Amino acid sequence: MSEERPVGHGVGLEVRWQRFRGFPDTGWLRLKPLTILLGANNSGKSSLLAPLLLIKQSMGSKTGRNALMTRGDYVNVGSFRDFAHRHDADAQVKFSGIDLAGRAGVM
Repeated sequence: MSEERPVGHGVGLEVRWQRFRGFPDTGWLRLKPLTILLGANNSGKSSLLAPLLLIKQSMGSKTGRNALMTRGDYVNVGSFRDFAHRHDADAQVKFSGIDLAGRAGVM
C-alpha cells in the first residue's frame, strides 16, 4: 500500500522558473527536504524561493479576484512588470514543478 503525501513534504521537488526576475530560465533545480542556499547579497537566493511563496499565497487566497496574488502575507513581488524578467510586460513568466513522487504541474 503506498502512502499519499502532499507535494513537497519529505519527498523533494524539482522546480523551474522561466522569465522570473533575474532568471531567464533556471533549468530544473532539485530541492530536497533540506536545501541550503548560499550566495552573495543580491545573487538571487530570494528570487529562487519567491515563486514557491507566491504560489502558496495565491492558492490560499479567498478573494477570488486574482489568479496570482502578487502582494500578501508571504511575499510581495510587486506588479507583473516588477517580477517579469527584464521588466518585459510581454514576457510569459512560467513556474513549473515536479515532486519526486511523480506529480507535475505548470503554474
